[in-house]
Amino acid sequence: MQDKEYLFACVKSTSYQDLWVSNICNNAFNIFKSSMMRCPPIGLTEQFKTEFIILKESFEEPCQVIRSCIPEQFKKNLLYSATLKNPSLPFLDETHHKDTSLDSISHKADSINWSKYHIVLTINACIPNRIIEKYPNVLWCYYVGENDGCIDTLLGKYDVILNQDVMRKNLPKYSVGFPYTFLGPKTIETINTLHLRNTERKHGIFMEINNTQERPVKTVPNEFRVISEQTQHPILLHDQNILENTKKIYQAKYFVKLIGRFIRGNSVLEAISAGTLLLANRSLIAYSDLILENCHVETKEDVISKIQYYDKHPDEYATLIRLQRALLEKNYFIGPVKQLIEKYNIKIPTSAPRAAAAAPRASAAAPQRRPPPRLWAPQPRIVPRQNTNIKE
Repeated sequence: MQDKEYLFACVKSTSYQDLWVSNICNNAFNIFKSSMMRCPPIGLTEQFKTEFIILKESFEEPCQVIRSCIPEQFKKNLLYSATLKNPSLPFLDETHHKDTSLDSISHKADSINWSKYHIVLTINACIPNRIIEKYPNVLWCYYVGENDGCIDTLLGKYDVILNQDVMRKNLPKYSVGFPYTFLGPKTIETINTLHLRNTERKHGIFMEINNTQERPVKTVPNEFRVISEQTQHPILLHDQNILENTKKIYQAKYFVKLIGRFIRGNSVLEAISAGTLLLANRSLIAYSDLILENCHVETKEDVISKIQYYDKHPDEYATLIRLQRALLEKNYFIGPVKQLIEKYNIKIPTSAPRAAAAAPRASAAAPQRRPPPRLWAPQPRIVPRQNTNIKE
């Protein structure tokens, strides 16, 4: 089976406080611009036919094991409000989904013809066991939204956990390293050039949002003011409007992570995909393998000297852009999907027929298909708990 023949579904429920606000859709740009906070895994659409779906929240097993981290008193806002969906983060920009509530575009899990998909990826375990059991010829995978607590224990009837610690060694055999912000090496550049017609020349320094705790970001820290003065590059601050923010990342010549808290690196993937050179302190980023030796910085003086050097040596700058993109493509784009396809082919040999759409009730005379064996033994059930972290 060729890659183009695989059909993916990427699914979240109305209880999840991030990502796309759209009816069933396979348009990467529409999915991207409607996101509530972070970039969805739109790189899937570059390799496969992929549909993004929002389901109504289920209270069946195992859907309540991993809970939304939005405060309990705001859950009705998230479900029914078109604006101020998350009052705990009132500064979020809702320009591209201000007329749409999650409930108005959500679907019951039973209404979806899951049999047409080969691989289903869900944000948290939001599909009931009974539905997974109806469709044994699908590879069922889930992210843990905050990548904590449940990442080492397989829930319900799912086949695969998508662990955001992509390069973590010795993952369990039912786990695949897979980035939350799944992008190709030029996905963000394409959004800018094809959809936004962004022709701004490369100039400026995009300051990664977690260099500061301020939300929304309005103030330039002293370290970055000095860097700007010494390099003659303006500092571009994070914008809550996702399209305006991606324009800034794309037009910036450098993306800098120097101070502030430790991050996983989803924004780093966006910067590399935009063709912006990453200068960062490896000790502050989980995806540290993406930081080239010549791009590691620890002080503002390091940043200044590297920017001054690469401004004078455009060929070397271009070489580093190519190397960054090659690393992203190998380890964060092709590699994760290759592992999923391998697991699909273990569960469902390519010669096996696709499962027919599940009927409400099997005919008494119809032979019962024996489902394929689980790829691995089921794991112990986890006691439900409330997530409290907000991931940047």
